[in-house]
Order: sequence, then structure tokens, then C-alpha cells
Amino acid sequence: MIEEIAPDAPPVRVVMLVINDVTYQSPPELIAERGRSFDASVVQTVRFPRDVIKNRSGTCIDLAILYAAMLNAVGLQPMLVLI
Repeated sequence: MIEEIAPDAPPVRVVMLVINDVTYQSPPELIAERGRSFDASVVQTVRFPRDVIKNRSGTCIDLAILYAAMLNAVGLQPMLVLI
């Protein structure tokens, strides 16, 4: 569980506390049938950083977006590259 964070805590400490408490979640298996490729039950959705923190888990893209958002919040300029 994320411990209580003091309002004057250094930004790096806040980032580490959040990152250390979040686990990886495997994305849903995609179905090979073309007709079902857009079925909401099998398509991966991207979560907001606040939802990843709340649920303490996320897929690779969820965690990358969370990490980039936190780096941006402490004054760095992260970039996400999708391949």
C-alpha cells in the first residue's frame, strides 16, 4: 500500500513510492477472428494515470504513461515512442 506522502516530500521520493507499489498486468488476449477484433471485452484500453495508481496495476502502456506523467510533473520532458 502506498504510504502517506508528506506535502513537502521531494518529487523523486513521490515518484519512487508510486512506482514501487504498482504491478504489471498482462493485456487481454486478442482474438484472431476479424469480426470480433473491436469487441470491448478483448480490446486493450489505456487507463489514466490516476486509475493505475488507484488500482495499483497496469499494462505496459499504462505504466509508461504513468511514469511519463510523473516525470513531467517534476519538470522533466519525457517522450513516449510507440513502435
